[in-house]
Amino acid sequence: MPTAPASSTRCRTASRPGSNLNTAALDGSDVTTLLRETTKAWVAPNGPPVWLRDGSFVWNSERTGWQHLYHYRADGTLIRPITAGEWDVRTFHGVADPGGWAYFSGTERSYIGGDVYRIKLDGTGLTRLSQAGARTPRTSVRRSRSTSTPGATCTRRPP
Repeated sequence: MPTAPASSTRCRTASRPGSNLNTAALDGSDVTTLLRETTKAWVAPNGPPVWLRDGSFVWNSERTGWQHLYHYRADGTLIRPITAGEWDVRTFHGVADPGGWAYFSGTERSYIGGDVYRIKLDGTGLTRLSQAGARTPRTSVRRSRSTSTPGATCTRRPP
């Protein structure tokens, strides 16, 4: 997955009881909270933010009671939910950037399923890439990463 933009350092902190999870930007001695997740019980740490080339990021959250993806500006302002509904994003595979497609495994078709999907960052174009009822997806997702460039997500359909 891509790391934070090179201009500053990003970190996540959690409260001891686990009811708060913060993502912050560190610039010298200045600390700016970009995002705060809070619940009465427990905030599940569903992975780090995925930073995009334009400085925005994708965040995985269970704030609605369902695990979904959200697109944020670099300053922590919500742009829009990417996924929504009474189902979960189980595994976030990454974003094909450029292109703006987010890839994930989720339960949209079946609560016990783990189908592979893609969706545009604007929340349109949800497409199941795996075949219904198949034991193995007809699409594989591969991620690459580097400390100097944002990561890449590639999909491949076996012959």
